[in-house]
Amino acid sequence: MPGCRDEATISSASWGMRRQDTLDAGSAELTPQHQREEDVAKPSRHDGEAAAAGARPFRCGACGKRFGASATLMRHQALHGAERPFSCAECGRGFCDRAALATHRRGHTGERPFACAECGKTFAASAGLLVHQRAHTGERPFACGECGQRFRQSAHLAQHHQGAHGAGRPHRCPQCGKAFALRSTLARHAQTHTGERPHACGDCGRRFRQRAHLARHRLAHTGERPFPCGECGKRFAQRASLVEHGRRHTGERPHRCPQCHRGFRHRSALLRHRRAHAGERPFPCAHCGRRYNLKPLSPQDERCPVNFK
Repeated sequence: MPGCRDEATISSASWGMRRQDTLDAGSAELTPQHQREEDVAKPSRHDGEAAAAGARPFRCGACGKRFGASATLMRHQALHGAERPFSCAECGRGFCDRAALATHRRGHTGERPFACAECGKTFAASAGLLVHQRAHTGERPFACGECGQRFRQSAHLAQHHQGAHGAGRPHRCPQCGKAFALRSTLARHAQTHTGERPHACGDCGRRFRQRAHLARHRLAHTGERPFPCGECGKRFAQRASLVEHGRRHTGERPHRCPQCHRGFRHRSALLRHRRAHAGERPFPCAHCGRRYNLKPLSPQDERCPVNFK
């Protein structure tokens, strides 16, 4: 339901506990948001051995989301019928409680008070920091009961279970028929049909479909590049860009072709390479109609035979 968060981000007011905004020197406080993920990772004894093994046998009849513990399902189901008396003055979105609204408003203000002690990356919610810290520690507390694969987030386990083990893609787009494993993914996809761009930049007015895209765009205004390369000193606006750049120094090529085993630094390069195996040529030339497996750099792309006449 719009405006209410799932079990991983239920506000502290819903649990009669105060949110802890302070952080230890090396890790975040275990807030109620964090405890909800721990509930999924460690089901109660009454839910049986299947839940403890990582299965998610408890399904919400309203949205189809699955849970490893019946108690977690009951808490989630309460959100479907919850009132939303707290509205955002910026966008009008409603929330179940004041704490949920406060977290949402950080998306408008850009406030990110929770900082990672390892890399300095900041987050609007303490739950986001906890999940991020697992990237440093390597912790993957959520195990698939079917194949044993482990994940850092319960949502990633749910996506894996639906996509890899026959749970299917029950959420279908009425416009184009494309199916998705999660309702939230369908909602994002639907914006490509409606043209909805609810997130506006306060500096230039440009609008975006997702808040994360707006956050990346705003770095162009501030010029902020908070992620420096330890080898050459080059700075980047996004941590993902720094990670990809670092592969130039290390020679790491983590994206491998399953057919010829050639390695690539970037996933996009692997996708282009695989088109050569499949014989795909999705990009037609506007001048001659000839098709290419790479997008032309310009209308005067030198590959076009018209340019040689």
